[in-house]
Amino acid sequence: MFGFLGFERDTEVFGDMAGLYMGADHRKGYTYTWLPNHLQDGKGQISPRTMLRAVSKAAEVTRDRHPGHEFALHHDAIRQAVQDASQIRVAEIKEDIRWAATAVEKDAADPRCPSWRSWRPTCCSRCADI
Repeated sequence: MFGFLGFERDTEVFGDMAGLYMGADHRKGYTYTWLPNHLQDGKGQISPRTMLRAVSKAAEVTRDRHPGHEFALHHDAIRQAVQDASQIRVAEIKEDIRWAATAVEKDAADPRCPSWRSWRPTCCSRCADI
């Protein structure tokens, strides 16, 4: 996931911060893999800024809503932090790649438009003017 110290050491360090599981046991997922799996893009990459925002937000939420929790990061706080970090990342991408944002907005307005499948802005007459 992080790749800073090697898989085993990274897993141990993140386990010390958040515990092993995203709930009571392994059925909800492992914290070490859950976080990056929910932040990565289609190429399996994670923006370092997005990862740092998520961990920072999870720490804030844990402090505010789960003050007696045994770990610095509560699993529910991690979930909320991923949602917040993802919204920020979407806003960044919309700013950087304006045609993609327009295509996604048009897609949301008319789910029959297949532009999301090919990421070509000329899939139909509605998308041709992007």
